[in-house]
Amino acid sequence: CDSTIVLSGLFDMPIEVVKGLDVFPNPSTGDLTIELPELMRGQVLVRDVTGQVVVNRDMDYQKALQLDLSDYHVGMYIVEVVSECGKRFAERVVIY
Repeated sequence: CDSTIVLSGLFDMPIEVVKGLDVFPNPSTGDLTIELPELMRGQVLVRDVTGQVVVNRDMDYQKALQLDLSDYHVGMYIVEVVSECGKRFAERVVIY
């Protein structure tokens, strides 16, 4: 068993939460840096607390990227990364 993987649920959807996905600063005023555990291709989704996708962005073989959520309401969001092979990584972030 890989100790870096934790099975979890997000909006009734099982996900793999991999230690090493880093979203900072957290809490944030909106400007976020997302560092991935490896170079990957896929999508970055940001969901609000109701599960609605508020950001859907493609990434093409990246290890880090920037997001600006400063135009969104104060609250908690889930930053989810889905690799092209179907792995899901997620981290909660608070925007204030």
